[in-house]
Amino acid sequence: MSESGDRRRAGGRTGMIKPGGSFVEFPPEDVERSVPWCFERRVEKHRDRLAVKCGGVEITYDALNRTANRIARAVLTADGEGEGQVCTVFGHDPANIAAIMGALKTGKTFVPLDPLYPYERIAYMLGDCQARTIVTDNGNLELAKRLADGAQRIVNVDAMEKDFADDNLGIEVGPDARSYILYTSGSTGNPKGVVHVHRNVLNFIRNIINNLYLSVEDRMTHMMSTSFGASLSCYLAPLLSGGSTHMFDPKRHGPMELAQWLMRDRITFFYSVPSLFRAVAAALTPGMDFPNLRVIRLGGEAVTPADVEVYRKHFPGNAVLTNAYGSTEATVVTQYSIGKDTELKTKTVPAGYECGGAEALVLDDDFNELGPGEVGHIAVKSRYLALGYWRRPDLTEKVFLPAGDGSGRRIYLTGDMGRMDEHRCFEILGRKDFQVKVRGYRVETPEIEAALVKSGLVREAAVVAREDEPGGSRLVAYIVADGPSRPTVGQLREGLRSRLPEYMIPSAFVFLDRLPLTPNGKLDRRALPAVVGVRGELATAFVAPRTPVEETLATIWAEVLQLDRVGVEDNFLELGGHSLLAGQVVSRAVRAFQLDIPLVWLFEAPTVARMAMTITQALARRARPEHLERMLDEAESSSDKDRKEFRSGRSRKRRNS
Repeated sequence: MSESGDRRRAGGRTGMIKPGGSFVEFPPEDVERSVPWCFERRVEKHRDRLAVKCGGVEITYDALNRTANRIARAVLTADGEGEGQVCTVFGHDPANIAAIMGALKTGKTFVPLDPLYPYERIAYMLGDCQARTIVTDNGNLELAKRLADGAQRIVNVDAMEKDFADDNLGIEVGPDARSYILYTSGSTGNPKGVVHVHRNVLNFIRNIINNLYLSVEDRMTHMMSTSFGASLSCYLAPLLSGGSTHMFDPKRHGPMELAQWLMRDRITFFYSVPSLFRAVAAALTPGMDFPNLRVIRLGGEAVTPADVEVYRKHFPGNAVLTNAYGSTEATVVTQYSIGKDTELKTKTVPAGYECGGAEALVLDDDFNELGPGEVGHIAVKSRYLALGYWRRPDLTEKVFLPAGDGSGRRIYLTGDMGRMDEHRCFEILGRKDFQVKVRGYRVETPEIEAALVKSGLVREAAVVAREDEPGGSRLVAYIVADGPSRPTVGQLREGLRSRLPEYMIPSAFVFLDRLPLTPNGKLDRRALPAVVGVRGELATAFVAPRTPVEETLATIWAEVLQLDRVGVEDNFLELGGHSLLAGQVVSRAVRAFQLDIPLVWLFEAPTVARMAMTITQALARRARPEHLERMLDEAESSSDKDRKEFRSGRSRKRRNS
């Protein structure tokens, strides 16, 4: 396929996305270089331009490069030259980007470990990837020391020796060198590592830059953990095109603050999972617009026609909505662009047309290619696929196949079902296995089932993703208790929290006497009962609302969580709440009480009763003179033991995250 054909198809057949005057194409020959080589070329051109912004911290290309060089030398001092894995343990912080770039400059492979994951999970990743060095900062140093336990060397970027030089190292890194290992949910009960080389990363970034015309004028969102493959585009695409990456943590601040930040930072490129995009749109108030926004890129889970209507209603006409389809193993495979007047001819939003270097296929059960309109298995033929799964040749052989055409390409079996039309526009229709997407996260449900059984509270378990509304999937666990007494939701969640990240913990738990089976004795997932909006088996008894504020909040919680009722002492998380739903609760509460309510209030006060008390006190303060308000604050700070204990815990969390 020609370069012009790649661009035309990847950008959508209507050519809605137009290059700006400052756009410079990412040349195909640079794909045969390395990430550090390409970055250092951009530094030469844009030394004093903004590279990374996070809150009030702004970092230029030159400053980022010099920090990365010092980190690289610290890594070489700790780990020596040659190949090897370097784990990074950081929160959502610019130092993380510098550490990743520093590791790549040494020719080593970076492995991101999210400090918010359960200790048992990241300890497994550290041991499995065989890293000898951990790079971290003061805030995560204690966690890094616990993980290392004397077996790995630690580089603390906040305490590096002053005499490390900050000029480029001059180490030649080839396109076939391993760049990163990213761990994804695994069907065997443990996460599995996906291995990529520099050539694959650069082809991925080249497609984004060239198809969406990224330039020095672009300011792109970076809102996800570096543990996810899609996050690479959030910082490497702007940094390899002269633009800037803008970091924001939606879990901490919520969708309303995110919308305000998009306007305040004049974001031009909003990259989001669809569920977060919906939450932002739901939080918008009259008068909020985004004049600088030119691209809204959605990926990680299915985009629905309702999402397209949200885009048309709330976002400016100069912004184009793009739907991206891909995987950690194959990066971005297809893309579809939508304008205000784009007509959708199918009931789903198309996955779109192939990106450069990837050929999408539809195969039957015998791996024969199918024609337009025929439903089959989606596969990707490319020379830019992952090498495979780290230290798992058995898993690699199942889904990575030789192309057999002498081109040097391989075929990756995605596990998705779909079809294409006569113009090779692809449509994804679901999965053929137990992998699901929830809020943009890739989840293998057998891993959750295994964790439930390992907890000792459950004899049998089945986990499915239920779609309560179009595009709104949630995990539901059907369990058979291990004994006559049933565990509470809190006990089940606590048993999982030590093994699984928060996004893999089911929103609802349904107790059954036995799991339904097919005639041949296998689990019959289709026979699992539908989940009705009934409050689960919590440790706390139901307590009805007692005040107007509690009544309003209980109604909001029940509507957002889709439950028949909510007690004022029920815990938000145990009811199935998560950060996106928390944002919806807060947005509705802001409108109901005409009060500025930060997202943290909900997590500080995770019951209706406690949140109602916080809101009542805030409403009362608003009517008091300043000196009385100050006295009230002092009294509250000395007497409210629960809040003091939470702040202390939250401080520890920040130090370990």
